[in-house]
Amino acid sequence: ATPSPNPQRPREEPPSGGFSLPGICPILRPVNTLLISCTGSKRPGTHRALDLYTPRQFKIAREFAARPDWRVMVLSAEHGLIDGGDVIESYERPMTTARAAELSKATPANYPTGPVFVYGGSKYRGIVRDWASDRDASDPVEVVGLNEGCGHHYSALVALLALAAWMG
Repeated sequence: ATPSPNPQRPREEPPSGGFSLPGICPILRPVNTLLISCTGSKRPGTHRALDLYTPRQFKIAREFAARPDWRVMVLSAEHGLIDGGDVIESYERPMTTARAAELSKATPANYPTGPVFVYGGSKYRGIVRDWASDRDASDPVEVVGLNEGCGHHYSALVALLALAAWMG
């Protein structure tokens, strides 16, 4: 431990991945962002974005969203980049090549700072790569499986959540 200016109170070492200024501010850690693609399978009606989509990867996304060091956003064919907590109505717009090109041209104002992990098909990953490049940001981490099949993508997402939980 670092010598303390006050011998009555030993200096605390900051936890890995952050720092603290005792008595001034809490521990600061970078917030990771998971950008997850929309899907065709949705519940009818109006819901939070993370509750609207029904595939199993959204259960994992909700677990990420419950963590204080993670933010989850949805890349929606209809709405563009939205926060997972935004309330939206069900829609039927698919992510076509033309729509992907349209979204790629304009980086949204809410594009996250800090580490970005993207989960989705190649069109979605391409959009996020374009946005990162436009912002001169680090390349997003693409959460894909070894053979890039849906089951392997999902396994990679589950592994990322397990790693996040392990890192605390």
